Amino acid sequence: MPDSSCPADDSLAGLSWIGGRRGAPGGATFRAIDPAADSPLEPDFHTARPAELDEAVTLAADAFADYAARPGAERGAFLRAIADGLEARRDAIVQRAGLETALPAKRLHAETDRTVAQLHHFAQVAEDGSWVEPRIDR
Repeated sequence: MPDSSCPADDSLAGLSWIGGRRGAPGGATFRAIDPAADSPLEPDFHTARPAELDEAVTLAADAFADYAARPGAERGAFLRAIADGLEARRDAIVQRAGLETALPAKRLHAETDRTVAQLHHFAQVAEDGSWVEPRIDR
């Protein structure tokens, strides 16, 4: 399974992540908008170039095939690693999401809690394998 850890440099640079590395600038740019101030936010975001899109699609297809072949315990560990990554970056996520949505921090923390809880729930379902057992509801 691909490495589920986040890259060491997770600063907001406005570039795509493709295969564990940053994409290159060069595509069209845009900025997020602070709705409270109706003003653009830094940084400029660069759209992926066509070759990067092709690479991302290929990597995603390969990752799907690899992930689909993994046992439930590995899928669960992967989902928990994602939840842990969100928790580790919670403050930065809440701060940026607040700028981009004008939602209060309390609401954004609650949304993060909900997402982390769902990932843990999905991890448990992946591990117990109940989702693959057929059910006939008469």
